[in-house]
Amino acid sequence: MTADNPQPKFTDEQLLAYLDGEVEPEVAAQIEASSADVRRARDLTKLQNNLAARLYRVDCPDSIDLGEYHLGLFDQSRARIFRRHLRDCPHCTKELEQLSQFIDLEQPEPATGPLEQVRVLIGQIISRLDESTRPPSLAPAFALRGGEMEVLVFEAGDLQITLELQEGGAPGMKILLGLVTGQDAQGFSVKLLSNGQQIASGEVDELGNFALLSFPAGEYQLLIRGPDLEIHLPDLKL
Repeated sequence: MTADNPQPKFTDEQLLAYLDGEVEPEVAAQIEASSADVRRARDLTKLQNNLAARLYRVDCPDSIDLGEYHLGLFDQSRARIFRRHLRDCPHCTKELEQLSQFIDLEQPEPATGPLEQVRVLIGQIISRLDESTRPPSLAPAFALRGGEMEVLVFEAGDLQITLELQEGGAPGMKILLGLVTGQDAQGFSVKLLSNGQQIASGEVDELGNFALLSFPAGEYQLLIRGPDLEIHLPDLKL
């Protein structure tokens, strides 16, 4: 057994290279034998995740603005700025295409009372965490502890949606646990869709938790719907 080294002996640059898989096997073994260097590498990983979340699409408009542009609510000068941005940004172009597809997916019933607009937001992934680096405030109520599963955090307007995938009771089946934070979402419906067909459904409870049970692995879209708000999470590989 290699003796534990209480003092870090590698620089941040060397640890970053280790995290990127760009060091020799003997160097990686030395780092992994040092508890201090392993802790420092974990700290650097958290820092990278936080920076990536803050800088991801920092120059892009938010989903609300994209929705208003799609609905033709901008004046000519602002619409011109958006068109120029869309020419150079594949992320916003794809998000706008997805927004259009979801609006066409389910046509609303004709309004019989005062006109009410439903905001449609496309969730943007802001962070990929594992169980060890996820803050307790982002843990769904029934999330397992000590697992190796990936935790995905999305942002849609003022809301954050945390998703954690777990193995279901039957072989090959999955369970999706979620947490909605940022505003009261109690009673919001949650649907898991595949090619427009509903695969699983649930409801957000008073603490913001929801669970979708017993579905096979695959690529899905998640729809979270409230009285005046819809959040879409497309292209989920679960």
